[in-house]
Amino acid sequence: MSGAGVTFYISDRSSVQITSTGNVNLTAPVNAVGAVPPIPGGVLFFQDRADLQPATITSPNLSLTGAVYFPGALLTLSGNNSTQYLILVAQAMNFQGNIAIGSATTGNDYTSLPNGSPIKGAVLVQ
Repeated sequence: MSGAGVTFYISDRSSVQITSTGNVNLTAPVNAVGAVPPIPGGVLFFQDRADLQPATITSPNLSLTGAVYFPGALLTLSGNNSTQYLILVAQAMNFQGNIAIGSATTGNDYTSLPNGSPIKGAVLVQ
């Protein structure tokens, strides 16, 4: 499975379930896309905040480049991820395999995005 310049918008109690024995190679667009609500460039998966359905993305060869946003759900990632950058936001996360954020395999190189990292600030909300 592969896709370049794609954003997946998930709503209405839908869920993402990608289970592959092959390669999964998905890359977010570098510029903003025309979704309502607007989604900035660099976002690969965007699940509506009210959608609490869990997401699972598994593949032995996983390459996700972009932000993966599941703020109200459990996100399960499994595989050997190798990518330019990966930003993860989820209510809870379950990692299996070689998902190493900020490492040699999953970097933090945002030079492909015109405005750099899509995260401009961080706030802890409880």
